[in-house]
Amino acid sequence: MSLGPVVICKPYSKAYHDAFKSRGFDPQFVQVLDTRFVNEHGLRSVMQAGPEGKWSGVIVTSSRAAEAWISVAKSLLDDAAESHTTVRHR
Repeated sequence: MSLGPVVICKPYSKAYHDAFKSRGFDPQFVQVLDTRFVNEHGLRSVMQAGPEGKWSGVIVTSSRAAEAWISVAKSLLDDAAESHTTVRHR
């Protein structure tokens, strides 16, 4: 029985893949950093979609990956606040 997909914020790793698979998860790897943030668009898409029963969890494996998550989360919140303000002032 699958516990569902789980996002792992790091490049593909067979060790992580096998560890999560053996525990019933379907690991999905999203590379979010290099020496700079990469694939912020992909991370933003995942976060905008929300869990909606699709994700069982998120694995953040480094402080830089956590920074990428926080950066995208703040951007989404800023966009939502701007959208709310724009709609309210019409």
